[in-house]
Amino acid sequence: MDDIYLLYFCDEWKSVDSYRLYMASIDVEKIVEEVARLVRKGDVEFNRDFEEYDELDINGINDAIATLYITSVEDGEPQF
Repeated sequence: MDDIYLLYFCDEWKSVDSYRLYMASIDVEKIVEEVARLVRKGDVEFNRDFEEYDELDINGINDAIATLYITSVEDGEPQF
């Protein structure tokens, strides 16, 4: 079964109570592309050299973005 990837805006500490769902997709590449778009647009801070972006996996990207959080869940998995 495919995971569902969730992209949240959040505070810089990634506190759970600050999560605001922005996007959901079963295609991780859609999430990765949207994060890159937000970084290029200047809406999100990327804490590494952006030249490295394409070399990072989803966990590396998640660690390098300041006010976004990416997680995955299984279909039907409760979220609170």
